[in-house]
Amino acid sequence: MIGNDLVLRESKRSIIINGVDLRSFGIELTDYPSILLPPIENRTLTIEGRHGEIPLGYKFAPREFTLSFQVRG
Repeated sequence: MIGNDLVLRESKRSIIINGVDLRSFGIELTDYPSILLPPIENRTLTIEGRHGEIPLGYKFAPREFTLSFQVRG
């Protein structure tokens, strides 16, 4: 994400929030998951008494993950 959101830099293992690198506060990212995309939920509609399902598309499910930090100082 860009702008006033969270930016993760994999090469240096740092996080920038609202343009401020957390390493400037002595906080270093030590572990993070390799997540490319959130899970996808396929939406369908089943009508009683009819065969099959009607596809309604999909939506992205919430993506939850854990970041580990180490405070240096």
